[in-house]
Amino acid sequence: MALRFIADQRIELYKDVQRLRQAYLEALVLTICFPFHVWCLLVIVGSAAWEHLSRVCPNPFRRSRPAPPLPLEIIFHILESWESNALDARETHVARIEFYSSCMRVHSTWTATARRLLHEELWVSRRNDPRLCESIAPENRQQARRTARTLIIDTCYEPMAWQSEEICGLLGACEWLDSLSLVHMNLHLSDFKSFPNLRRLHIRRGSFPAPWPSTDEPTFSMQRLEHLSITNVSFSNAIPIYRGLLDPVALPNLRTLEIWNCSLLWTSFYGLRTFPHLRSLSFSSDYLPISHLLEYELPELRFLNLSSTAIEDLARGHADHRQFRFAPTVLRIEIAKSLVIYGQALSVEERLNQLYVALTALLSRDAPLLRSVRELHVPFEKTALEANKLKSQLARWGVARGVRVHFYDGVDPVGRRDANSSFFAGVFAREAEWFAKPVPPPGLQIAGR
Repeated sequence: MALRFIADQRIELYKDVQRLRQAYLEALVLTICFPFHVWCLLVIVGSAAWEHLSRVCPNPFRRSRPAPPLPLEIIFHILESWESNALDARETHVARIEFYSSCMRVHSTWTATARRLLHEELWVSRRNDPRLCESIAPENRQQARRTARTLIIDTCYEPMAWQSEEICGLLGACEWLDSLSLVHMNLHLSDFKSFPNLRRLHIRRGSFPAPWPSTDEPTFSMQRLEHLSITNVSFSNAIPIYRGLLDPVALPNLRTLEIWNCSLLWTSFYGLRTFPHLRSLSFSSDYLPISHLLEYELPELRFLNLSSTAIEDLARGHADHRQFRFAPTVLRIEIAKSLVIYGQALSVEERLNQLYVALTALLSRDAPLLRSVRELHVPFEKTALEANKLKSQLARWGVARGVRVHFYDGVDPVGRRDANSSFFAGVFAREAEWFAKPVPPPGLQIAGR
């Protein structure tokens, strides 16, 4: 027993020695190999990080080739195409400043163009604005006048509306002025003699009181005006002098005409009116009879924007015995703002249902107004049950005739058009000006159209 015990002790001692020797060898291997593996791992991670940084950031110790500048025509097109969806004039003004201030830091070739476009537009909302001529030193007025090309006067924040005599002393009353937007002002047609070189004129929420004494002599003539937009303006209905507002002699170069929600006495606008260069026409037919629309001769018309009541009047046969003197290629239909039948206002779904029924009737009769149309924009709402049923019929008609039919959401875009002085930077002005351009060649593909 004693010998066996001694033998077991020797065996256990031998095993302990073997275990210690193996542990020593493992510790030796780890001591030598672990730093090498760590170093290899650091080399791999460092090389990957350096490769990534070299792609993102230029090497400060190596002179890299600068990026080639864009042509000035492309830069100007990019900067000028800025637009805003803001409904408030102040928000649009702030967004414009931020946009062009950021563009100045893009490239050195962008700085001069962005700075010029930034200073070309003036937004005035107070009588004591420091940019008025009375607040500018006489030696700096001429240079300041030449800088401004777009003048926006928004007096909605003033306690009283401005009178027309007050705009004559403003900075924009000069020969370099290109675009003028007047909001919430009392005007006369003769007031625009101070702006003979205007190309775009937008009037919103203004009033044209009755001139005194009353006279029928022409006092409104803007030979260079191309874009005329009038929204929510009240006229004196008893004075026929305002028929000169749509006189082809006074507006020989007009290309875009938009009249929305204006209280005009349409019986005073009698006789044939020929606008040889007009390509974009938009009317709010809540106040426009179809008989007045028949008196326009527009050989170059491309875009026609009507509200749903005009389509319903056409479906009732108001123009069956007379021909339109224009053939639009793009027809856009908008839902009327308010429609009252038997003293009760119709909902949006009911107005859409009536529109689709009237439009289907016109398509079945092959109405002359729709024969030249190649693109049709129709409002749509899923909650209108009758319109949902007739939507597929309109789509099949478009496929059979080769007409692109677009069903757009937002059945009341007229409300967005009532934005304050952000009109010139809005989507509706851009759309109207796009259609007012010359027709591109048949083989030319226009981006976005």
